[in-house]
Amino acid sequence: MKITKKVLQAQLNQLNKTTGRDYELDHAACYGGYCLTANNGSSHLIGRMAANKMHAYLMGALDWVSHDV
Repeated sequence: MKITKKVLQAQLNQLNKTTGRDYELDHAACYGGYCLTANNGSSHLIGRMAANKMHAYLMGALDWVSHDV
């Protein structure tokens, strides 16, 4: 499966819906890929990473917030 910005955005939308946050996905190939931001890009929540690593990060975050204890 090819990880596209559309796939990552869908994951982030689900994470935002689950947590009630308004995180954004920023992409800059020249700086190393994708990062999560807040406050209209003024705050970087995590460093830049390739699409496949961002996909794994978001999958883990979704699993963590939706896990019932």
